[in-house]
Amino acid sequence: GLKPSERASILRNLHTGELDVVVGIQLLREGIDLPRCSLVLVLNADKEGFLRTDVALTQVIGRAARHIDGTAILYGDSITPAMQRAIDETNRRRSIQIAYNLRNNFSASPLATKTFSHGTSILDILIK
Repeated sequence: GLKPSERASILRNLHTGELDVVVGIQLLREGIDLPRCSLVLVLNADKEGFLRTDVALTQVIGRAARHIDGTAILYGDSITPAMQRAIDETNRRRSIQIAYNLRNNFSASPLATKTFSHGTSILDILIK
């Protein structure tokens, strides 16, 4: 796995636009939070097991949901009950958020993160 300093460097490069894509194969297991993540793909989402439960899938979908234009794609040959529950829960949460936003005249906007002059961002501080 990556050392914390390597993760911070990768996330900083993603944040500044030096990197456009980060590919990871253990993100479900490790639970890494990727700020500004706009797309999450889950391969073999239909292979039920420890990392493909409805709770695990809902959590990984939620990573992309933090981005204003976030999208999660679950790849599989069929929609399993766990996938369907995760999709249903995501839609339930989305409808609650939309209703809240309308009630409170709130419009979602992208996260603004301060980058300091010496190249350190608030993201670096949070990661440490």
